[in-house]
Amino acid sequence: MRLFPIFLLILSTLSVALPAQTTSMPVVYQKGKLFGYRDSLSGKQITSAKYEMAGEFVDGLARVRMNKKLGMINTLGRAIISVRYDEIGEFSENAIWVRLGKKYGFIDRKGVRIGSLKYDNVHDFHEGLAAVCLNKKWGFINPKGEVVIPIIYSEVSEFVGGMAAVNLDDEEFTINAQGERVVPKY
Repeated sequence: MRLFPIFLLILSTLSVALPAQTTSMPVVYQKGKLFGYRDSLSGKQITSAKYEMAGEFVDGLARVRMNKKLGMINTLGRAIISVRYDEIGEFSENAIWVRLGKKYGFIDRKGVRIGSLKYDNVHDFHEGLAAVCLNKKWGFINPKGEVVIPIIYSEVSEFVGGMAAVNLDDEEFTINAQGERVVPKY
């Protein structure tokens, strides 16, 4: 009689530990030197083998490279971020930086450009703001691409705890998200 509850416990543990794959996911396949995607369950081709590099899907998007240019596709094989960029960062706060030639900008998860591709350098979004550099000066933009802290600093850090370190005319100090000088509390 005591064996039956133990058997049920073991059986329920196995069913939790070894779930069957029921969700279809795109997987990478290779044909010659090129890569494409197939459905993990049916084997049906999602994209032809046309990419020089095909990354794994993360949050529904995968990084791909074609003709030495980078972009991102969704699980249906549609380009969300056009395969035209020289460099692509990682998503941070639903935005990713991209570089085309010598200019940087941001794109959201829907593939919509945030502002324009005009910056000499950028940093990821942190606490709703991204550092941007133009003509060797730094400032910050919001998720709409609007400059909210003027591009006047020679150096900046990312925002942590509502503050960022900046350097203006060789003077280092801390600013808040409104660009106001603050004295950090330790």
